[in-house]
Amino acid sequence: MVEIEINSIHNFQEVLKQLGKSCSEIDLNLENILVTGMLKTFFEIIINQTPLEKAQEYLKVMMNFYNSAWVNIMK
Repeated sequence: MVEIEINSIHNFQEVLKQLGKSCSEIDLNLENILVTGMLKTFFEIIINQTPLEKAQEYLKVMMNFYNSAWVNIMK
């Protein structure tokens, strides 16, 4: 799953470059750490047996959090 997410990040960076947008390169070790941490956060919903309604609410917040973080990192 980490590999899939990292490939998605690299594909997104390529699209940004093709569109003429600036995009920072991310150190590969840091990228791996960030993606692993992000996925572990999502798994915590399952580990904690979060009820579906709360899990959906948490996922919206988490996606907003991580999307904002990635946008900031890639500037």
